[in-house]
Amino acid sequence: MQKQIRFEDIIYELARQFEEKNAVLWAVGGAVRDKILGIIPKHNDIDLVSTLQLEEVELIAKNLKLDFKIKNKKLGTASININEKFSIDYAMLRKEIYLTEGVHNPSVVEFTDNVFEDSTRRDFTINSIYFNILNSEIVDFYGGVEDLNTKRIRAVSNDTLRFDGARILRMIALCTRLGFSAEKTTLRNAKKYKKNINELSSERLNKEIANIKKGKDFYSNFINHNFKNQLEGFKDIIVIE
Repeated sequence: MQKQIRFEDIIYELARQFEEKNAVLWAVGGAVRDKILGIIPKHNDIDLVSTLQLEEVELIAKNLKLDFKIKNKKLGTASININEKFSIDYAMLRKEIYLTEGVHNPSVVEFTDNVFEDSTRRDFTINSIYFNILNSEIVDFYGGVEDLNTKRIRAVSNDTLRFDGARILRMIALCTRLGFSAEKTTLRNAKKYKKNINELSSERLNKEIANIKKGKDFYSNFINHNFKNQLEGFKDIIVIE
């Protein structure tokens, strides 16, 4: 049974301010995923997306006396800090084009007003569930809710893991944290493109591996036959103590 999704009051106030500017505010990513699963995070990080320009969002944040900081103007991203345990990552809806394998940032970015076009840049189906803050509509282009129900990690497309090695490590981290299994095609592509992990900076690599090892089910799942088989192709990257 799907959990009722409810966010903090400030999120709804933001959405009302967006609506006044004829823009829909969507939640997407891990926050929506965890709400559906009934997981309560230690630190509230919420990904919000919409069509409003960063300058317009900054005015809204200031009006609500919230701390606003532009993170990457090219990507249309910013952070809004509510308090030390609650932060928002805002992004303008966008399309991404990658021309080179093994790079983290896209070669071309195009802003859009189309939620589906934004969804094509995301990693896994369970992270690609959009939630309309004001009317509670769920938009699920790739069957992410069903994958949550069947405990499956599935890439949005066959190219999802082709360009960014961090996504491969994130796949494993989701398996360890949630106790899910990677879908066969996704796992095959992860092994096919795992060389791209070598293109990550040492800082990024260590961060992603730390996320894998702090997964609550890392050791218990490792002794599980299916999960051990999945990790087999990555044992040169992930050291098991």
